[in-house]
Amino acid sequence: MTSILRIQQGFPLTKLVVIMLLLSILAAVIWPKLLILSDEANLATANAVSSAFTISKDKVKSEWLAMGGSPTTIELRNKTIPVSAEGWPTISNAYNCEALWGDLIVDAPPTIPYTNGAFIPGDDWYSWTINAGSNRLCIYLFRERLPEFVGFAYYAENSDVRLVGSITKFGS
Repeated sequence: MTSILRIQQGFPLTKLVVIMLLLSILAAVIWPKLLILSDEANLATANAVSSAFTISKDKVKSEWLAMGGSPTTIELRNKTIPVSAEGWPTISNAYNCEALWGDLIVDAPPTIPYTNGAFIPGDDWYSWTINAGSNRLCIYLFRERLPEFVGFAYYAENSDVRLVGSITKFGS
């Protein structure tokens, strides 16, 4: 009986280097594309939520007009929403952006107020109320990409809703 001795060998070093090089190139090509997709998804999220917000605030205005254009509050889905003299949802010291968010958006994702210049880890959205005289502004930021951000602003005085953010370039 003859026994054959086999010497076990691993991968040669050159093969390992080539495999590592190929994996590095693959990662360098794919990683930026994944980041662009993430940015696009965050922008789409902010756009969808701002659209829902816009539709609801327009519904408040429609209800106000249907009631003769004089009430100071409108009932929407069993929630009382204060309105301006023009019939748009408004904010005050007693009714902030966080309350407006929850009352306008059906099944709104949770939001937490931005306070004392610091973002608090928590839910998906931050709300920031600016109520200085006639300048009434709500800023809603999607927290997924902090310190970069994407979200929208609601100007209560003229009912304008605009996307805002520090993510300015999305893949081309």
